[in-house]
Amino acid sequence: MIKKIISSILIIFLLLITDLSIVFADQECGYVFDCAGNIVGEGECQDFLHTNRVIFTDIGRDECGVCYGNNDTCLGCDENIDISATQLKLDGATGNLKNLVKTVGRKLKRIDSGARTRRLVINKTAEAEALYVSSWTLAWSVPSVQLQCSNTSLCVSVSNADVIEDAIEYADNLRSLVKKLVRRLRKLKGNSTAGRKYIKQATALYDSVVESTKVIPETSSSCN
Repeated sequence: MIKKIISSILIIFLLLITDLSIVFADQECGYVFDCAGNIVGEGECQDFLHTNRVIFTDIGRDECGVCYGNNDTCLGCDENIDISATQLKLDGATGNLKNLVKTVGRKLKRIDSGARTRRLVINKTAEAEALYVSSWTLAWSVPSVQLQCSNTSLCVSVSNADVIEDAIEYADNLRSLVKKLVRRLRKLKGNSTAGRKYIKQATALYDSVVESTKVIPETSSSCN
């Protein structure tokens, strides 16, 4: 008799637990946590077995496995190259080439005030200014710190070949403008050696640009 009573009580107790669990499951769901333990959403409560379910996720974890990191701990960027000094040298050399064009132009106008010489000086000075602006824009268009990273899944290799080639070309074009004005100067003065120092200065500045570009690495890394 006592056993039957106890069995009946256990059955009723189990039924009550089941009913309470179902009600509890309908009212509360588990939570979804990000990698830092912050609640970012609610879990789905499909039956009483999912009551108070807690779900931990990798939400917020970067590609290197760091919680809310910025993917910079596993890039392997160990041999970065600072080219800011080189950029300043390139800027200074092309700026001096531009000023050299203006210097020869002023000398020409003092010797000959004719329309032909004035037009030549105006045109070549404008060309020099445009070349310098293009060279300045090019020099500072590349990152001053050139990344050299080993992680090929998060980083891609970027070629600097065009930058190097264009920098040398701009300097060569500026040097050519100096030479053109010097040829006009020699013709006006009737002296085949006139303006020789300007040619030498232009060549030295051009050579300094070529030498400076050797510091720029052929490739750099761009990382996400």
